Amino acid sequence: MDIVYWTVGRDDLTTDAGSALPFEKFLTSYEIERLSYLRFPKRRAEWLLGRWTIKYLLRHSIPAFNGWQPGLVQVKNEPEGMPYLENTGKQTPLPANISISHRDHYAFCAITGSAPLKIGVDIELIESRPPSFLEDFFTQNEYQQGLSFQGYQRDVWFTLIWSLKESVLKALGKGLRLDTRCVEVRDIGVVLPLKTAGAAQWFNARVVYEGEPDVQWCAWWRKQDRFVYTLAARLPDAHTTPQLQEVPANLEE
Repeated sequence: MDIVYWTVGRDDLTTDAGSALPFEKFLTSYEIERLSYLRFPKRRAEWLLGRWTIKYLLRHSIPAFNGWQPGLVQVKNEPEGMPYLENTGKQTPLPANISISHRDHYAFCAITGSAPLKIGVDIELIESRPPSFLEDFFTQNEYQQGLSFQGYQRDVWFTLIWSLKESVLKALGKGLRLDTRCVEVRDIGVVLPLKTAGAAQWFNARVVYEGEPDVQWCAWWRKQDRFVYTLAARLPDAHTTPQLQEVPANLEE
């Protein structure tokens, strides 16, 4: 069975002073150059945290890369934006698929050593969205179901559906270049509102991408604190459902 490893990093645990980790310790020269083009402190901090977290996850998940030093691997992007890991010395992609998302001092990352398994992750802050946004980016079924909730539960619903769409579009390697309505969430696997005791567990969702109606997808989500986390995997033909496995992040390592 294939495994999708995941972790969540927090930048408020990086140093005693609360500043970003010393990036020279885990960035390659290519990544330091990329960082130099990011002007805004918030964007720089998010970018740094995402790079640190995915490298940590690589070193502590897939056995072939256990103990790899951060400078031996770097994050690059395909022309359409999908990230991948490259062996710095050989300048060749590593046999692993990754996805990175960040929001409000958190980075949510996933990795799998199964080459055919395409994955996407997203982290979203639970918040209200204007009616124009809901009408433009959700299918009619999703929109109408969301209107059946009130207040905070409505915010949870639309945040969750939006996040699942983002994860699917990332796994496709397209991101928001595609109309979000081409992905429809058919079932979230549980009835809202969630009980507090079960809020941090993973639930299965059923999603469909209209561009590949016969392709099977696996999707998961969890609500924790102020956030919704989602993960989607595009399954190759006759592929079994992958297993999720957490790798707790230790940002002081």
